[in-house]
Amino acid sequence: MDIIVVGTHEYEWAVRIFAILFAKYWGEPVTYWGDREPASDLGLPFRQVPAYTEGIWTWGLWYSDGLRSILETFKGLVAMFLPDQWLAAPVDKGAVAVLASYMQEHGDVVRGNLTAGSCLDQYGGIVAERGGYEIVQVHPGNPHCSIMGGTAGLAALWNAANFASLLESGWNLWDVEKRGTDKMARLWPRWRSVGIRPAPVRRAHALGQQRRNVVNLEGMPEEDREIARGMLPAGWTWMA
Repeated sequence: MDIIVVGTHEYEWAVRIFAILFAKYWGEPVTYWGDREPASDLGLPFRQVPAYTEGIWTWGLWYSDGLRSILETFKGLVAMFLPDQWLAAPVDKGAVAVLASYMQEHGDVVRGNLTAGSCLDQYGGIVAERGGYEIVQVHPGNPHCSIMGGTAGLAALWNAANFASLLESGWNLWDVEKRGTDKMARLWPRWRSVGIRPAPVRRAHALGQQRRNVVNLEGMPEEDREIARGMLPAGWTWMA
């Protein structure tokens, strides 16, 4: 299984913080896929997004095209993060392995949620039990938890081929979540998404609020907040 973080040059600073916390809490190889060669060492190996080798990848217009070109380089499962998904606790690798095994046995699964604290905790229905864990899912049309039955952008395992085939050209990041989920609802149960309970990844969603130049450090240990605060770009501040 490959592990990747996907970003653009504007958020290299976030990738740098991601890399430190990922090494601390997961400790396995992860590759940064971005639009251009980083200006400085980020602590991760770099690969350029194949669709935009000129170094311009506009997420507001062409996120899906770049993402699909990345996915098409892989076979099997890919664990994917965004640059602002900063780990905040040790990862339960046993749960990751159980979820990966289930997805490898069920080729209709597009996405396997890794992120703790999602609505799957409350609304997920059990479809399998393995090794003390529960594999859960919701229908992508669920009124309370639809996006977790579809293509939510939280940290997850993805069947690279399934996800690539689902994407359509010209989708931005939100379109990948919303339109991807709507498409899965129309095609259910040909494609489905699942999660595992308890989920193995606890993280801060650093840019998960609508405040300019502010990061959210909620849920992070104080020692990690200190690391993040010391690495923010000039003019940025934080909330916790």
